[in-house]
Amino acid sequence: MAGMIPSPELRATGVGALPQRDPDAACRAVLAIFPEIPFIPTLPNRGLLESIVFADSEHLPGGVVREGRLTVDRGTDPSEAMEQILLDYLEGNAEPYRVGEAYGSGFHAMMGRDLSGPLLVKCQVTGPVTFGMQVVDETRRPILYDPEYADLLGKLLALRARWCEEAMRERMGARATLVVLSEPYLASLGSGVVPVDPGVAASAFGDIADLLEGGAWNPLLRQH
Repeated sequence: MAGMIPSPELRATGVGALPQRDPDAACRAVLAIFPEIPFIPTLPNRGLLESIVFADSEHLPGGVVREGRLTVDRGTDPSEAMEQILLDYLEGNAEPYRVGEAYGSGFHAMMGRDLSGPLLVKCQVTGPVTFGMQVVDETRRPILYDPEYADLLGKLLALRARWCEEAMRERMGARATLVVLSEPYLASLGSGVVPVDPGVAASAFGDIADLLEGGAWNPLLRQH
């Protein structure tokens, strides 16, 4: 049993979502419990827009919320917005993909704090597989199955993650940052019921890692 006791050098942080509705109270709780590696709290109980997927959807071309579900509206042509995302990705221009307060009240509340003391600061962004499988078109087909959107998602979420990384460093004073992808749908890889193309997933993850500072990715995985 002695070998199973964790080293005192190990440090903990949290997953992300908290039950509070008050973002300031949530931030205080995080800093009290995890002073060395605080995380940016997400507060889904404040409303739909702060829940997983929705929280990172504000810049999705054609994205609309209908009956509590996030869909893409094919009645409008998203090609211009898609082209702009690609251009911004190539230029590393993340500022237009900032987190709005309605989508991330916890992020905005934490930006008012000096986090230069902790070892690092962590946040989370919805992963491309979960995002692409949860957002559907008018036929309820996941957009991850649409080649254009499948190629776009990694770049769109990469810009979102890059903005978060920069905000934690520049507006909170973080010495180091950690951006984690929330990916419950990654379990669908290899599933015969809800199939996900491993190559599509690997390409999207690679796009995100390539844009983040210090992002590590094995390019060989893009071939599978």
